[in-house]
Amino acid sequence: MGTTTHRFLLSIGASVGVLALASAGLPASAADPVACGDTITTSTTLTQDLVCNGGDGLKIGANGIVLDLGGHSIDGGGVSVAGVRIDNDHDVTVRNGSIAGFSAGVEVQQSQRAHVYSLDITPVTRGINIGGGGTHLIEKNIIHGAGGDGIRVAVSTGNVIAKNTVTGNVWGISIADWSSVTLVEKNVATGNRHHGLGAFSGATGTSFIKNIVSGTRDNGIVVGGDVSGSYLEKNTVSTSRLAGILVNNVNSTLVKNVVVDNVELGIEAVEGVIGSGNLAAGNNGGVDPQCTGVVCLPYV
Repeated sequence: MGTTTHRFLLSIGASVGVLALASAGLPASAADPVACGDTITTSTTLTQDLVCNGGDGLKIGANGIVLDLGGHSIDGGGVSVAGVRIDNDHDVTVRNGSIAGFSAGVEVQQSQRAHVYSLDITPVTRGINIGGGGTHLIEKNIIHGAGGDGIRVAVSTGNVIAKNTVTGNVWGISIADWSSVTLVEKNVATGNRHHGLGAFSGATGTSFIKNIVSGTRDNGIVVGGDVSGSYLEKNTVSTSRLAGILVNNVNSTLVKNVVVDNVELGIEAVEGVIGSGNLAAGNNGGVDPQCTGVVCLPYV
């Protein structure tokens, strides 16, 4: 990883750490019961489940507030747009509950420093959808059954996607559309139809670190040919139906990844990719080569 990118990632980590501490300590108001379609302008804790029918479940309408679902659920019945919408609002936290039956569980657009955590999301299309803005912390969510991406980041900068579980979605976690300097760390992606984790469509400076990917029906981790500066370290990828890790851009670095029991190659990389300390076993039907484009040592 380049020195500049590494320092920037450290800076992001410090920023989102402050964000996490600040948002955890913010008080929630004891407001009147919230209803579907409400715009939330003060810190609020839900006191009941919501069943909505069309439109957005709840909209954020102020900076620096906390929406705590209080362990409750917001259900869109399969016909609604976003469970929670954050649009051009900054330093907002959404946490602690479940969202189902919306096209997007949480929609974050043109905002800065959102903190979305401890949600269980069953969306129609996307679990958490980020567009524009950046420096968000998306952590410790469970997202399953999406007809699209579990988490998608587009045209956004400096985000941390950490410790989420994405399972049974069409795509797991996608970094796309010219997003830059994204840290994807310690996530678990299981049983997704296409990639478990992926960077494509002009994404730059994406780091995949210490993720666990298994049971993908396609390639486990994908780095597209139109991205640059991707860094993969200490990921474990197993039982993908195609390659464990597919890297189509030469400006990529793979360090100490473990690829085991994938149907095709453990790592399939274009020539010129930087690699060191990668381990492989049981891929490609147990037949060598286990990896192409980088050297893989036996995993025992």
